[in-house]
Amino acid sequence: MRPSDSPEKDAAATPEHDWAKLARAALENLFKVSPDAIFVTDSNGIIRGANPRGTELFGHSQAEFYGQSIENLVPARFRRNHPSHRENYNAHPRARQMGAAMNLFGLRKDGVEFPVEISLSPLHTEEGIVAMSAVRDITGRKRIERTLHEKNLELERVNLAKDRFLASISHELRTPLNAIIGFTSTLLMKLPGPLTMDQEKQLKTIQTSAGHLLSLINDLLDLAKIESGKVELNFEPVICQSVMTDGDDVAHTAKHHERLIVIVMVILCAVAVWALRRGARASQSDPAG
Repeated sequence: MRPSDSPEKDAAATPEHDWAKLARAALENLFKVSPDAIFVTDSNGIIRGANPRGTELFGHSQAEFYGQSIENLVPARFRRNHPSHRENYNAHPRARQMGAAMNLFGLRKDGVEFPVEISLSPLHTEEGIVAMSAVRDITGRKRIERTLHEKNLELERVNLAKDRFLASISHELRTPLNAIIGFTSTLLMKLPGPLTMDQEKQLKTIQTSAGHLLSLINDLLDLAKIESGKVELNFEPVICQSVMTDGDDVAHTAKHHERLIVIVMVILCAVAVWALRRGARASQSDPAG
């Protein structure tokens, strides 16, 4: 490689004023192609320069911008306090975001307002300190935030409706289940009269199946409470053998007594439908709804 081909030697051979020209050209190019609207204003808030994005965003030409007060790009309801904010910035110039906790708006030439984000930076020039404002249109972001907020509210309503449904339906299902369990217990106690072995076997099956369904409903309610943070979980040791034994009993019952389980499920589904219809009628008749 020849000495003149070395990047380090080329850099060292470049005069300092050439680097200044390159840096100035880079800044000017950045000013022109920036995706944000950029305004340069003096201490009185008079616009001394604007980039192409500024003319595109606000609808003014470069000639219209020059010599215009920056307050003209602010909606009328915010203009009264804007000069005091500008004076405060002139007294303590530093790079910062404007109104970080506020909703800021820009005003187009046609009178349309739009949400903006503004960053301020002081520039030291021969004529003194001027302010550079980078204005970003955040209409799209605000639209997304609004949509997300609406979706969150909708999810909260759905979640609340689900909790109400579980609470209502569990009550309507547990009531007949407890009645089935209680009635079968009474029959198994042979208080109404004697039972054959086959009758006693079938009643025990009904009692066991109803007990499992009641446990399932209670588990669903507990799950809803856990999701809403109303239940604190306590971890305890579990004997796996007893769990497996219970699971085997459920599977055995389901295998040999499918018809009885289907009958119980049909009864419970009928009760659920009745409860839903009654709830719908109550909602329709409620004046507040």
